[in-house]
Amino acid sequence: MIEDYYKRWAIETLFGCLKSRGFDLESTHMTDLDRMDKLMGILALAFA
Repeated sequence: MIEDYYKRWAIETLFGCLKSRGFDLESTHMTDLDRMDKLMGILALAFA
């Protein structure tokens, strides 16, 4: 159960940073799901 919480915490931290603490993901105003998938992958790599 602790391992699952650790994974969730890592994901929450990633999304928090992508949204409001640096990357400002909301300002892209993207709606195309394929482009959003690619963008999320690139940003996750950049964050790591």
